Amino acid sequence: MSNRGAYVIACTAWGAAIGILLYRFGVLGLMWTSSSNFVFPAVAVTLFITGRTLTRNEDAPSNKLPLIGAGVAGLAAAIGIAFLVVPPLAQSRLTTHAFPGFTLDLPSGDIKSEDHSYATGKLMIAKNGGTSVFAVQWEPGGKLEPDELKMAAAAIAPMLGGSVGPSSVTQIAGIDTIRFGSDKGLFELSMIPCGVRHVMIATGGASGTEALHQRILASFACHPDPAQEATSASLPFPLALDLPDWKVLTRDGSQLQLTDDKAVLILQAVPRDVNMDIIKMIAPMFKEQGMNVETGAIDHGRVPLKLSQGSDVSLGFAQLIKCATATAMVIALAEDQPTVDAVQAKIAAAHCLKPGEKPPEWPDAPKAPDAPDAPGVPSAPSAK
Repeated sequence: MSNRGAYVIACTAWGAAIGILLYRFGVLGLMWTSSSNFVFPAVAVTLFITGRTLTRNEDAPSNKLPLIGAGVAGLAAAIGIAFLVVPPLAQSRLTTHAFPGFTLDLPSGDIKSEDHSYATGKLMIAKNGGTSVFAVQWEPGGKLEPDELKMAAAAIAPMLGGSVGPSSVTQIAGIDTIRFGSDKGLFELSMIPCGVRHVMIATGGASGTEALHQRILASFACHPDPAQEATSASLPFPLALDLPDWKVLTRDGSQLQLTDDKAVLILQAVPRDVNMDIIKMIAPMFKEQGMNVETGAIDHGRVPLKLSQGSDVSLGFAQLIKCATATAMVIALAEDQPTVDAVQAKIAAAHCLKPGEKPPEWPDAPKAPDAPDAPGVPSAPSAK
């Protein structure tokens, strides 16, 4: 091989090595990771060594223009091949998933959790070693208002492995979307009504999140099942509670707020197999309403709470109780500890509904137009 040919091949290899490194760190980003993460630098080093070996005993030709052209060609070819083999997050290949009553295109990855009942369900996918996360969750209920969407983001973010940072509400393709930062990059959460349910779609990653999220939303197709819709309008609260003197303050989908004029109980049914850290879920939801939140150590499944908002201070607890049909989420708030203890005794005496047993019902509380929910007790956010 002539020295000219050796240098042309070497420059092509060196250009390809530079292209591989540029693509790995410039396009995929510093936070990108994969089981084959070592391949990019390994191939680049091999190409550099190959070029050096070919030219070790050769004199460089005087005309450098062909060498520059070979290097540029190698760089461009390497970037093009890398793009086809490992596309960046924004251009990830999507696969159509058939969920109960709707379809959605999502990237491939490791499935971290999955539940596909009609009324409620979820799917979470991790990609690139967990630096990119995609989640779909559905439950009974209509469209969420922007403030409710913010609180939903505060609840979902810990499940995605991040913590909520500054957030803003925007629209993507006409769909309400909350955008928030986390320790893993940018997350976007959108809510789409579908029949008697709403579907929440979350996309998160270090780069390319916005373009990919828009592609995922554009693929959504809702086709409700009429028979399932008739029986999936709500998820019944699964606990039989003996609270004869309590009244309903508010009804919001599957959430109830009750009071006996001394305390407030927030009751909500969430999916049976929900896997959440209740402290990480509850605290951001209250903070989103401007409350200071202090939580204690979990005791028998209960998380002690102390909430303050201005001069109002409330004590209470939060608890998840798993039953056969759903998980009961219970939040209790009162002005003093003896009242909290009395409420806890009532919760401890409750049992999961037996097959055929009717869920508990309470009458609505009479309420003046601007009356507070309960003396000294801040209003609670939705836990959707």
